[in-house]
Amino acid sequence: MKNLILILTLFTSTIILSQSWTFKSGNNAFDGNYRTASVIGAATDYPYNKPILVVNYFEKNNDINFYLDNSGYFSDSSLNTVLWVFNNEKEVIYESSVRILSDDGKTIFLREFKNKVNEQFISPLEFINKLKEASFVSVRVDGEFGDNDIRFSLKGSSKAINFVIPE
Repeated sequence: MKNLILILTLFTSTIILSQSWTFKSGNNAFDGNYRTASVIGAATDYPYNKPILVVNYFEKNNDINFYLDNSGYFSDSSLNTVLWVFNNEKEVIYESSVRILSDDGKTIFLREFKNKVNEQFISPLEFINKLKEASFVSVRVDGEFGDNDIRFSLKGSSKAINFVIPE
């Protein structure tokens, strides 16, 4: 009986802690055809402890959106930095230097990334491709009222991102 309870507990916690990428396509009168991929992360700042990392592609405008949702509430003056560390590049910290906030202050659109070690900028597409190469990425969203440390699993990211942005 104890073994059964232990197995069920481990199985349940594995399901709860596992994160996987989802992807879909759609169409509407305003945006035309679009494709999207996303993953829910685990974070330290309640109630923003289930942030979402999203990559969208809109055919009509040939536009890619890359954004972080539900990682906190920010205004232009309260969002300081968004930092990224990939598990396969532990010595490198990337900083999102160009950020645009949604009107409600809960979505951060990411446009530019700087390698803080060599001070080189990389394009959003180069950065998005890094999501396909690592197992997980750690993110720190630093605002006026504190940090939210987030971890996103990148399991299944290659398939999901390739669906959205074909090679």
